[in-house]
Amino acid sequence: MNAKQKVRATVCELFGESIGCADGGCVFGHPGGMHTNGGCNCLKDPDRYALVRIAMRLNQVATKLADQ
Repeated sequence: MNAKQKVRATVCELFGESIGCADGGCVFGHPGGMHTNGGCNCLKDPDRYALVRIAMRLNQVATKLADQ
């Protein structure tokens, strides 16, 4: 399993399969298959609270991966 697959597997374990977007560069990892290259939709024009949620989730992912 490569690094991107590990990130996606960890994200799905923590938050479920539906998190993220269809972009190949999604901050939550790409689930595979067809994708866009226009930029991660998770980060497009989010409000302040959405950014805080994203940052907290990415912190949880990083912590879990560091413990492996």
